[in-house]
Amino acid sequence: MGPMPIQSPYYGNSAGLVTAIAVDPIDSSTVYAGTVGGGVWKSTNAGTTWKPISDQAPSLAIGSVAIDPSNHLIVYAGTGAANDGGSQLGAGVLKSLDGGASWSVVGNADGSFYGRTIHQLVIVPQNPSLLYATTDIGIFKSADGGASWSSIYAFFSSSYSSGGIAELVLDPGTPATVVAAVYYTGSTGRVSGILRSIDGGATWTTVTSGLPASGSANRISLAISASNHLRV
Repeated sequence: MGPMPIQSPYYGNSAGLVTAIAVDPIDSSTVYAGTVGGGVWKSTNAGTTWKPISDQAPSLAIGSVAIDPSNHLIVYAGTGAANDGGSQLGAGVLKSLDGGASWSVVGNADGSFYGRTIHQLVIVPQNPSLLYATTDIGIFKSADGGASWSSIYAFFSSSYSSGGIAELVLDPGTPATVVAAVYYTGSTGRVSGILRSIDGGATWTTVTSGLPASGSANRISLAISASNHLRV
């Protein structure tokens, strides 16, 4: 059950949509859920009951939740949720140092994330201070736990929340190898495909072999095998 429903003239009740789930790596009964219009919710009894924990945040549209694998009390939430519930806009990356009891906006001093959507946050397990964020205007990278971000792949959208970089996965054995999915629908037409980097996002190549032609694939999801890093 979510908070008081948010009624959209186009989608009806849009507060109950769940966009992300993250399980505490130390205590599997602790689970975080990100919702569109309802903020971040937390359960400490494996989902039997839930409570909202980000009601005071500047945006209640959540696109991603990630937990620091080296410190389970550090939780990140990417605000903004594209393609769901009317593509609600965000205010940047939220970070909690106390398991969601309190939150602060990090890495948005220049306002580049305002009004944008953060589709996914990915933490590098070997170096938890290193994060990637996929957004509707490209891929960003932080080397200081989200305190600052730099653009490593620009994908400017002329209209807000119309796609961008959908998902991103890291090679578990070689985290400098990054694979990302692009999806955008706008006035210039539909663009979709797979990007690959072997140097942590410094340079990218577009993968086309074996894939549908650009524009014929919609929202792309990615996963990488933990037992075979070549299988994506």
